[in-house]
Order: sequence, then structure tokens, then C-alpha cells
Amino acid sequence: MDEQVVDVGGVPLLVRAPDPALACLVTANLVGFPATDARPVVSMSVVTERGAAPARPADDELLGMRLWFEDDGIVATSRGLVIRAAGDVAVAHLPDADDGDHLEDLTSLALVWLLAPHARFVLHGGALARDDRAVLVLGRTGSGKSTLAAAALEGGWRVLADDQVVLDASSTPVVVHGLHQSPAIPREIGGTYADAGVALGDPRDRAQLSRDVLATGGVPVAGVVLVTHSQLDEGELDPATAASVFPLAVQSFPGSSEARLRAAYFPVAGALARLPGFTLRHARTASRRRARAVAHLESVFAAFSDSR
Repeated sequence: MDEQVVDVGGVPLLVRAPDPALACLVTANLVGFPATDARPVVSMSVVTERGAAPARPADDELLGMRLWFEDDGIVATSRGLVIRAAGDVAVAHLPDADDGDHLEDLTSLALVWLLAPHARFVLHGGALARDDRAVLVLGRTGSGKSTLAAAALEGGWRVLADDQVVLDASSTPVVVHGLHQSPAIPREIGGTYADAGVALGDPRDRAQLSRDVLATGGVPVAGVVLVTHSQLDEGELDPATAASVFPLAVQSFPGSSEARLRAAYFPVAGALARLPGFTLRHARTASRRRARAVAHLESVFAAFSDSR
């Protein structure tokens, strides 16, 4: 049995699996978090026994996963894999190691239920940092979060994550950490990273980057950027109101579909909505998109400096 404890934003997580290869399937997106000797308070295990979903219809669906809410946690399935999170324990059923590539999304979802009771919240979003300040990037799938991350890399910023983050709301200000999934960026924006990435051949013509491009550590959140697309060739950058930040912050938390977790997260979403916010609309012209995104980010970080 392989066991290791990872400090996920201040919460010691025990990862347990029959062998190191299976353990790595769970810890793949936790490489940005350090190992720790602290006593674990939550755990995630991989077992080779086949799991069974509840017999009733699923309560919800999220990104191709079916979800069942139970009194003390959640059951989620994807492509035949099953994971259960109840209290401080999650168990992933992986009878065939060849299906391990599909396990990462399920374990990320389990983290939502494991960490929320400890004031750490997993969000569908990105995070960019400069010096000791970070911006939380929120947007729906396809809105341009990864495009903004690629522009940030080209501009010399640190990218903590382009798709999933962990917010540590146990203190003020909120601190953001990245879950290190391999970024996939549109090849059409060009640049060093897009050109060097591995072409995925998907309908969005993206290039996959190594997780190594992502930065480690937690950074205080100074503001929020809502990202979408513009009809203008040069793109747009405008202030965002709390009324526009709050609902997207709630929608970006997968646990919002469950009443108990939603109630715990609402005050955090409110705190995010009170931070300086911007709506960044990517340039319509692909050849201008990356350069304009860099310019918009310069303006965002300059505004944070002025507000100090």
C-alpha cells in the first residue's frame, strides 16, 4: 500500500493506493502542493474493486459526470468510474488501471466535498499572480480562461492554474492555490507556449502544455477578472460590478449544487464580489488576442497597485 500526505492549502490530505502508479493518478493535479508530515484530516483512497452508483436517477450532472447527493456526501460517476466522498473520506473505485486517465476530474470533484468543511473551496477558474498579488479568473467553459493564462505566461506573470483553483478562506484576505492540470491553450493565438505545446487535434485546435509551466504556492487574491469574448478587434476591459461577480463566483463552485456546501461558500463569494473586479473581453481577431490580453492584464495589475 502506497501512502503519502499532501498539504492542500493547509489541509493535510492522505492519499492511499495499492501501488505508487495508482497513487499518482490521484496526486497528478496536486503536484503544486507540498508533502507534509502533519497528521491527515481528510483522505482519498483508490481501490481496485468495482463501485456501484445509487439505483435512483442522478440528482445532477456536471461536465459529463453524474452526481448523487447523500446525507453525508456525494457519489459521482464518469465513464464507468465511481467515487464516493463522505465526511472526511473519499474512495475512488478503479477496477481497470487503463481507465486512470479519467480519474483526475472525479478526484477534483471529491476534493470539493472534502475541503469545503475546512474553509477551502475548489473552483472552476484560473489564477494569475504578480509579486504578492493574484487575480482570480472566472468564466464559463470556452470563455477564454486558458487564452488569458497563455497571455500571462508570455507576459512574464506566474500562472497558478488555468482551470481549477483552491481558495483558502480560513483567513483574510482569501488565498488562492492552483490545481495543476495540464493547460490546453488555443493554437490560433500563437506565441512561444502555443507553438511549443503538443497539438491535441480537438475541435478547438488546442495545444497541451506541461504542468511544469504552472507556479506553486498560495497568493492573496487582490481582485477578480471575468473573462469572455468581444466583438471588437482590440477587445475590451471594463470595471465589473459586485452584481456581476457574485453569481459567476457561485456558479464556479461545483458544490453550489448542494445546499450545505452552498451555504458555507456564499460568504466567500460575497467577499470575492467586494474585491476590485474587471470584465476582460478577448479581442475578436485571433492574431491580436494574446497581445491585447497582455495589455489588459497590465491595466488590471496597475489598478491594484493604485488601490493600495
